[in-house]
Amino acid sequence: HDTARSDVLHSIDTYCISRQWMMHCGPNKGDVLIKALRSSMLYKRALLSTSWDYTRNINDSSASSSISSSINNNDNNTRGQFIAVELGTYCGYASILMGRLMHQIRNATMDCHLFTTEIKPEYKQIATKMISMSGLDDIISVHQVRSCTTRSGTTTNNGYHNTNNYYDDTNTDIV
Repeated sequence: HDTARSDVLHSIDTYCISRQWMMHCGPNKGDVLIKALRSSMLYKRALLSTSWDYTRNINDSSASSSISSSINNNDNNTRGQFIAVELGTYCGYASILMGRLMHQIRNATMDCHLFTTEIKPEYKQIATKMISMSGLDDIISVHQVRSCTTRSGTTTNNGYHNTNNYYDDTNTDIV
C-alpha cells in the first residue's frame, strides 16, 4: 500500500508539472508539513508509552493516578488516539501525505485519524477518490462543510465553525 500512496502523490505532482498547475502543498512544503506532524505524533506516542509506575512516582498516588490514566490508556486495554484536522483538502494531496505518515507511525498504543474538510462538493469528491486510491480510507475521512455568514452578513469560505459535528476539538492533537 505504501507504493499506492506514493504513486498517487507522484501522479498528482507529474500532472501539475507537465499539464496544469494546481494549488496544493507539493513535495517541498509537504516536507515541512510532515516534519511538524511527525514531531507531534512522536511526542504523543511517547506520552502514551509512559509507564503508569513512572507517572505514579512523580507526586502523590491519588493525583497521579488520574494523570496516568489520561496519559496511558493502556491501563484499561484501550488504545490512545492521535487526531488531526485539515481545513480544506482540495484534491486530497496533503491528506494523503499526512495519512501515509499516520499509517507508518501508528502502533499498538496509538490509533490515528485525520478529519479533513472541504467546502466545494466537486473537490470533496475528487479528494475522496484520491484517498481511496491511496488505500487510506480507514485513516482519513472527508467531510463536506458549508460556507459561513459572518456577523457583518458577508459570506466566507471559512468552514471551521461547521466542523464541530465531526470531532471533539478538546481531543485534537494538531490542526
